[in-house]
Amino acid sequence: MDSLQYIQSNHTPEEKKASLDLVRESYGEHVDIAYEKYYDWQYLENPFGKGNIILAYEGGQAIAQLASVPCMYKIQSSSVPVTYAFLHDTNKRECLFS
Repeated sequence: MDSLQYIQSNHTPEEKKASLDLVRESYGEHVDIAYEKYYDWQYLENPFGKGNIILAYEGGQAIAQLASVPCMYKIQSSSVPVTYAFLHDTNKRECLFS
């Protein structure tokens, strides 16, 4: 873990692929969040604002991500982020985000 690099995603095609690959590895290929159109809606076209993703790279490979998605809760009608973390199987026991 000596060469970890954290990058704020700009949602480039390469970053989107890395993000979706981590989701598919964690949850399988046939869940909503594994589809590119859902990614676009959730992070780029979300009516409550743009989502944020921080990708962790080691040796040029994305090994983890921390994602925040704005959602509207009816409690006091305020927008709050929902956070997801996805880790490459080989890094599930590591503390990559704290």
